[in-house]
Amino acid sequence: MKKIFYFILFINLLLANNNLFYKGMNRFFNKDYKKALYYFKKSCDLNNSKACFMTAVMYAKHKGVKKDIKKALTYLHKSCKLKNAIACYKIGLIYEMGFDVKTDYKKALKYFVISCNYKLMKGCLISALFYRYGEGTSNNLKKSIIFYKKACELNSPEACFALGELFKKDINLSKFYDKKSCKLGFKIGCKAN
Repeated sequence: MKKIFYFILFINLLLANNNLFYKGMNRFFNKDYKKALYYFKKSCDLNNSKACFMTAVMYAKHKGVKKDIKKALTYLHKSCKLKNAIACYKIGLIYEMGFDVKTDYKKALKYFVISCNYKLMKGCLISALFYRYGEGTSNNLKKSIIFYKKACELNSPEACFALGELFKKDINLSKFYDKKSCKLGFKIGCKAN
């Protein structure tokens, strides 16, 4: 009987959390930013990663609140911890580009790798580039290839093409990656080999 009670309680909390988030989205699209922020914060307090992300967006984009990148980062960090890959990626971009924070390639790479681990293709691709060219780390072609492969598996035509170029000594492997990049719409891959 206790299990049923806790299950019903859990479902009600889950539905309430989603309801708060969707109320926030409705208010956001109707430009009632004050109410939107209220609902997003409430939902974020209940660990809704999308609500934490939207709260960050409001602070970063000056939507109904004073622009505050530090607060935006706080909410992005929470969203990232709740496995929101895009939030992790955005943290990486903020540190890479130095948006109202000191540029820090090492921190940027850390969050790009996390976003890749959550299966965000562009997080994998940029991680590969950071390792390949030594941004925030020393050059590490082996790690770069690992991240290019992850990005290629997630259908990044640029990553597949890069692998084709890196494996030029292995004709079959190079052709495999070039063909895949071509199938994904990367025209240069169609002309390779």
